[in-house]
Amino acid sequence: MKEKVFSNLSQDKKGELMKNLDEKLIEIEQRLAVLARIVGGDFGMSAKFGEYGSGSYFDPDAGSIVFDPKIIENEQEWLAEFVAGHEGGHRAITRSLEQIGVKHEKALELYEKLGFGYLLNCIEDCADNDWVSNLFEKFRKSSDRNYQESFSRDNAIMSTPEIDQIIGQLGYVPKFVNYGSEIIRKWATGGYSQQLEEQVDLMLKKTEQGFESAWQVIPEKYSKEKERVEKARERFQIIFEKVLPEFEKLVEQDIDQEKLRQLADELLKNQKQDKLESGKEEKKGSERGAGDLPEALKKELDRKRQENMKEQVEEILKQLDELNKSLNKDGVSGSFDSDDSSPLELPRGQRHDLREDLMKQQEGMENGQTNVVPWDDLSDELKEKLKEIFDKLPQNVKDDLEKKAKQTLEKLDDELIKEGRSKLSEDESSLTHKEVEDAKQVLEDEKEKRAKRQEEDKQREDHKKVVDQALSAQIETELGEYERIYQEVAPLVDELTKRIQQIFLPQRYPRWEKGYDSGHRLDLGKVMQFEADKSQFDKLWERKTIPKKIDYRFSLLVDLSGSMREDGRIEQTFRGVIVLAEVLNRIGIKTEIIGFQDDIIVYKTFDKKLDGEIRERLTMMIREVEDEGEHNQSGWNSDGYCLQKASQRLQKNKGKDNFLISFSDGEPVPDSAHDGFEYDLGTIIEEIGKKTNQKLIGVGLGEGTEHVADYYPISLPNLDLKKMPELLGALLEDMIKYPNKYK
Repeated sequence: MKEKVFSNLSQDKKGELMKNLDEKLIEIEQRLAVLARIVGGDFGMSAKFGEYGSGSYFDPDAGSIVFDPKIIENEQEWLAEFVAGHEGGHRAITRSLEQIGVKHEKALELYEKLGFGYLLNCIEDCADNDWVSNLFEKFRKSSDRNYQESFSRDNAIMSTPEIDQIIGQLGYVPKFVNYGSEIIRKWATGGYSQQLEEQVDLMLKKTEQGFESAWQVIPEKYSKEKERVEKARERFQIIFEKVLPEFEKLVEQDIDQEKLRQLADELLKNQKQDKLESGKEEKKGSERGAGDLPEALKKELDRKRQENMKEQVEEILKQLDELNKSLNKDGVSGSFDSDDSSPLELPRGQRHDLREDLMKQQEGMENGQTNVVPWDDLSDELKEKLKEIFDKLPQNVKDDLEKKAKQTLEKLDDELIKEGRSKLSEDESSLTHKEVEDAKQVLEDEKEKRAKRQEEDKQREDHKKVVDQALSAQIETELGEYERIYQEVAPLVDELTKRIQQIFLPQRYPRWEKGYDSGHRLDLGKVMQFEADKSQFDKLWERKTIPKKIDYRFSLLVDLSGSMREDGRIEQTFRGVIVLAEVLNRIGIKTEIIGFQDDIIVYKTFDKKLDGEIRERLTMMIREVEDEGEHNQSGWNSDGYCLQKASQRLQKNKGKDNFLISFSDGEPVPDSAHDGFEYDLGTIIEEIGKKTNQKLIGVGLGEGTEHVADYYPISLPNLDLKKMPELLGALLEDMIKYPNKYK
């Protein structure tokens, strides 16, 4: 709140006073600074005295409360203590709606409500004063004295020159304004004004429990920020639920009343326009389409407006005279009644701005632009007639009058918010309607920018999808069949390669093994045990292992007979072959890949790397079963003869562990050249087992392949075709990890 400090001192007296107060000012500055720092929790804050007559205010750049030296004349030091404590209290416990968890958009929606910010300020002031009083007993005395002076008159409101001017033009104090001031009066004095409007009196009594419980919700003296925020949130919740709904009813009554006052002003303007157009045909009724006032009521309305305009202009001229004198002398001259707000409390710059504003207001009143119809001075008969005319107006005209009514009351509401705003913590203060409008515009601009970015992102994404689809289609066309299938099994290839590399990792680097009777170094743990247990003598040494060379060979023999066309067998088998070939290629194991019909078809030899040319050649397997390849004898599968040839090729390129895996989906059907006993599959398998160390594994492709178990000592019959890549990957990992298991 802006505190009222007035002076009747002459210029000579002021000079004498300032000369004798230097030491006292320094002592008071120090005391006020300590009070503001402790209460506000800001130990960088200072307090100082400014120019005489410059007003009291907070300087955010300097982080200092600036006091007018006038406050110490006539023993008014208490007022400075109240200002310091009250504003420090707001800094300590008042929090913005956003800080207590209200979303920014919702906060703006609330502040946009007429009277909402003013209501919050009124109740927050009471909570603030209670909290500071609990901290400093002396503050309670200063606070009591301040409000005793403020509420010495019935129906007094906490005011400023700007508020007084607006209320003077209205000719009445809106109910919501009176209601808010009476809340502070109730806190300060324990009671209400004697002569209250009936609606205000009823609303105060109806909501008394709500606003009293709200101002009593305050944090402990030395609470932490979490508790202060929680208490601020609880205060807001009580106000929002128990006070605001009823308060809004008063606001609606004020808007309804102001609409009629706006109508009265419109009727006067129409009357003036009619006189200017006296040469034209006399108008029948109001241009608003709802009839007109009787002549006697017209005269009453015009007379009351003229009387109020004269009174308001006289007040403006009086204030202008005082402002001109103060600005010319850069000091204070003249006098003001101590019950009125004085523009001379303001700093010089603000006084200059106020003078300009007053001159504009004077001009507006004199040319009829400013509505100065004094509502309370109008007769009941005139008010009833205005309501009768309003009820008959078209809806669009009613809406226009309501808009003007709200704008007028919002102007007053904004001044009330500014007057009650904390000077030390403006970020936590209520917003004016203009500030809400600006904030909403910022949000709208951000929303438009965000929508534009989202649209641009969507367009880019849509374009990317089109490009990706086109590229995918092109790649699909350009990629060979091998690459297309490889992309499907690539994740399995990556994962399987990592797992098998972990198997080989310990074999690639030397390490120490324990438990030998001789070796390269002593095992200190065993040596210590040997002191107690002499039987450990043959386990005292460690030996360094020699890295094992990876020496595997794999031969993959794939059935390419016509039956492999059925149920997608060749496609799934080909996926499995790709998994094995790619993994073995990555870990550096030599591999041969052979297809067979009546004879073998070599696709990759042991000495060749798996390059693009070989990958492309492997796709011929799929076409071979359709007789669209290069051998084209899909009517035969001479298993015995072809297995023998594959084994012979493996024997010529053998390593330490040699695997020969045969993939088939049916019983052997040899061609005439290879149907003799010497090519019997069982005979060949037995012969390989006796003459070589090769590990033979038979894989039955799909259902009905139990026969592989009859031929091969190690077999996987009835392999699920849909799981072919995963199952073959698991088989490969197991063979490399446990090679001896397959002999």
